[in-house]
Amino acid sequence: ILRLRFQIRLFLGLLGRVAKNNDCKVKILDCANLNSSLQEFEKEFVEFNPDVVGIQGYSSDIPFLKSYLQLCKQHNPKIICFAGGVGVTGEPVKFFTEIPEIDFGFVGEAENGFDLLLKKILSKDMIDLQLVENLVFRIDNSVAVNKQVFSDDFWKHGFALWEQIDPKNYPLTPHGAFMKHTPIAQIQISRGCPFSCVFCASFTMNGKKVRYRPVESVMQEIEFLTTQLGVKEIHISDDFFTMNRQYVIDFCNELL
Repeated sequence: ILRLRFQIRLFLGLLGRVAKNNDCKVKILDCANLNSSLQEFEKEFVEFNPDVVGIQGYSSDIPFLKSYLQLCKQHNPKIICFAGGVGVTGEPVKFFTEIPEIDFGFVGEAENGFDLLLKKILSKDMIDLQLVENLVFRIDNSVAVNKQVFSDDFWKHGFALWEQIDPKNYPLTPHGAFMKHTPIAQIQISRGCPFSCVFCASFTMNGKKVRYRPVESVMQEIEFLTTQLGVKEIHISDDFFTMNRQYVIDFCNELL
């Protein structure tokens, strides 16, 4: 799984967790943070030799995404390539048209759909793809986009595969404007925003219903980050964490 724009991306870690839960060998390669060239990526790719590769990017990244996926297909014509992120969510047909190397994509949240798609790939049962939530796929020389679903149980697969996106390996990049201690990790406690601001794609990616993780799940992630990875400061990356007052009270009490 690779990314071409600098900043820790939780979603790659979350999809990495889904893959690991399916007993897959996982490698998250952050080309931007490593300042890797295409040739350096090629070396990593050949060494790891994956069966499935995923990539995240924006519409402006299409030329770069295309070159990386072309390289993957050249080395392994049978490799399955999928893409996700804001770009694919906003313009799925454009991505699939301009990057023919993409086999599958996801609009919005991908964890549950990716979990089912992986199970289908591993069992070689690639029928009924229309049942895979949020999936984009090719059929009869056209692009099919399944209904976008915003699941209440988005958190069920576990927290991000943090050991492969260790905050200590990144330069100082606070998620917000301020910070006091390093290293910093950003976590996501809820998803969704009821507003439709024209400058923001949040409601497109995560829907308008605000959905929360169980407090216990959040505490487990914070404990892992602080005790196992030495994180000193947590930034909450939610759009509307404080919408549910009682949840915030419960969260703060549990944190204390």
